Amino acid sequence: MCYFIVSTSSLLFYNCQNNGKPLNDGPHSSSDTMRFQALFFLLLLTCMYLTLAQGSYENCCLRHVTGLKKSTKRNVVSYRIQETDGGCNIKAVVFILKKGKTVCANPSHKWVQHLRTVVDKTQGNEGM
Repeated sequence: MCYFIVSTSSLLFYNCQNNGKPLNDGPHSSSDTMRFQALFFLLLLTCMYLTLAQGSYENCCLRHVTGLKKSTKRNVVSYRIQETDGGCNIKAVVFILKKGKTVCANPSHKWVQHLRTVVDKTQGNEGM
């Protein structure tokens, strides 16, 4: 029976019947050790890549607010539409406030549709 010890420098195979000394002439050669290290390194890189890729490309709303105060509605400067066709799971209208904060709202709510109309009119008047 063998025990495996993994360190950053090498993978050592120990034999229980050989008083804990490293095996040098066994079935596990240094090329097997290097293959294992390379496979382990590739697996680690793959896991890191998948972890970093989740959400690094999209800025998605995860839930909607139920309403906004009048003072907050006055601070809305623009909006964008979030669709479910990309990496996002819900449809939303993302309102951008004066200080750069964002608020996600349900596009089917009446107050959201009204606020979109107000913002569109405001942006139309600024362009004239």
